[in-house]
Amino acid sequence: MEIPVARSNILSLTVDIRNSSPEITPEISYIYLFTSSNSKLRPVRWVEPENYRPVAYSPMSLAVPRSRKEARFLGAINAGPFYSSDVLTKQFRLNVSIPPLPPEAVERFNFDLGGYENQVEEYTLLMIRIHSLNNFHDFPFKIKLIKEEDKDLNSEIDAPGRA
Repeated sequence: MEIPVARSNILSLTVDIRNSSPEITPEISYIYLFTSSNSKLRPVRWVEPENYRPVAYSPMSLAVPRSRKEARFLGAINAGPFYSSDVLTKQFRLNVSIPPLPPEAVERFNFDLGGYENQVEEYTLLMIRIHSLNNFHDFPFKIKLIKEEDKDLNSEIDAPGRA
């Protein structure tokens, strides 16, 4: 699957979580992204710049002023042996929680990645880990960034299945 990459060098990924069980799921309060130790890919969060001063909105103006948010890389946690595979040793907590889901319900969340400029044309293994009250589930996937002539970067995602 190909996903366009924004010119700002930020890749936005969408994840759908489906409850395929016949029971209501517990709340999911912790979701992590795992990368390899040599991966430059890191999740970003959007923050207001320190010197940003919002412009007062006037009902007479034609447009509402937009926020000027900047991307900041999340810090990695070195994953312990219980939390990581042999390859995926950097762990990032994504700022996402999912409410309890009834059977067949789907919940969607997005997260943004940056730092991929030097990883074009290489497959990168990533994994999302979802924690519920008493369990966790791992979902590994590969991403390959492809540079095309006279176009923006695109990415291919290969999700081989559930772990």
